[in-house]
Parts: sequence; C-alpha cells; structure tokens
Amino acid sequence: MPQFVAAFLSNFKKIIKPFLVLFANYSMELFNIQKKQGVEMKIFVGNLAHDVKDEELNELFSKYGRVSSVKIIRDMFSQVSKGFGFVEMPGKADAKKALDNLNTFELKGKKLVVNEARPERDRRGGKRGHSRKGPGGGRRRY
Repeated sequence: MPQFVAAFLSNFKKIIKPFLVLFANYSMELFNIQKKQGVEMKIFVGNLAHDVKDEELNELFSKYGRVSSVKIIRDMFSQVSKGFGFVEMPGKADAKKALDNLNTFELKGKKLVVNEARPERDRRGGKRGHSRKGPGGGRRRY
C-alpha cells in the first residue's frame, strides 16, 4: 500500500473515532430517553401452556395494539417452553390495555399471569465494587 494512503488512513481513524464515540453516546442517550418516556413497555406473560407458540401470543396481544416483539423462553437443549415469555409493545397505553384485559385470561386451559416486566437484574455472583481482594467480590470457589 502506498505510504500516503497508509498515512491518510491513520489520520482518518484519529479524526473519525471521536465522532463515532459521540454518535454512540448520543444514540444511547436517545434510547434511554425514549425508554423513560414510556415509548415501549415490556410485558411478562406467565403460566403459559407448553404448546403456546410465539405467533399465538403475538396474535393475542395484537388485539390491543402494535406488538414489536414476542419471546417465549425455552429450555436451551430441549426447546420446550419454560411456561413464560415476554411481549414488547411500543405504545404504553396499548400495553396497559393489554395488561388489564389479559391478566387471568384463559389460553389453552391455563389462566395467564400478565404483568409489566421488571428490569433485568445483574446475575453475576459476588459483591460489586472494589475491596482489598480486588474487584469481583473475592475468591471464587468451583
């Protein structure tokens, strides 16, 4: 590769990198603002029959508004439903309507449990922060 091209690319990376970082930060801020403004609601759906499919849940919630995603949680190996899932709806008012109408709704012989999903918790073990033993909460035992 000619030397001037290598020099240009090197300088280009130095110039463009701060803009990429700024754009990424701006995108995350915008995303967080939209979440806080209630643009989208994640709904927990429990007590699902094991043979309920994503499409059926989508169809059920679509009666109350637009559905952006449906995910039934399945066992990693057998792919059998664990009996719960999540539905995301972009309109908070529509999601609230679905919550009110579908909680205790009977689907395939089972009464659904429908609630607003709680934020995902940190699943890593140990205490957070630094201690005299260093970050990560101390010695790990296997």
